[in-house]
Amino acid sequence: MQTARKHAADYIESFSYHDRLAGRPIHDEQGTHDRPHDLTCHFRKDSIDDLLGRLGVRPWLDKRPVLGVLLKVRRGQASYQVAAGNSRDLAMREAFAAASDLTGIDVVFPSGEYTGLRSVEGTMPLSGELDWSDSEGGWIATWELDVQQSANKLHEARWQVRGVSFDDAFRNALKGAAQILSGNGKPVGALTHAEK
Repeated sequence: MQTARKHAADYIESFSYHDRLAGRPIHDEQGTHDRPHDLTCHFRKDSIDDLLGRLGVRPWLDKRPVLGVLLKVRRGQASYQVAAGNSRDLAMREAFAAASDLTGIDVVFPSGEYTGLRSVEGTMPLSGELDWSDSEGGWIATWELDVQQSANKLHEARWQVRGVSFDDAFRNALKGAAQILSGNGKPVGALTHAEK
């Protein structure tokens, strides 16, 4: 990977910048005329596929499922499940949406209050427990994904990350799901049967 980084430009077909403040006049509140831009790169498919092969992984070309996130949050005596439309959960749902943008995996939450862990229709359930830990200095997030491997068999994957912000916990959830669903191994923090 270090060698590939030195030749990063060789993997890019073209790139462009988009002014995030397009249509707004230049202003000088911070003593600078710098404006935020988004960088978009179009990569050379053959070069990227070759690099992935040399790194021992393969591209994920299958259609990506929509994950129905079933998330239980506990902090002190408070315990609740994150649901669509609940203003209390807005920051967490927005953080999950940001993680979704990084992985290209869409997520949805059950609407309203719900009991137990039930799948959102038409989605693959990603179950999670988010527990605040003073001793860890952050959240402990445990994730579970049931993946259909054949007509009759389910493969259960569980992984965990400790002492993180909820933004990092949600990035870990979707990166782990992507690794599993793409067939590129176990996620970081995978739990053994004994740890479950």
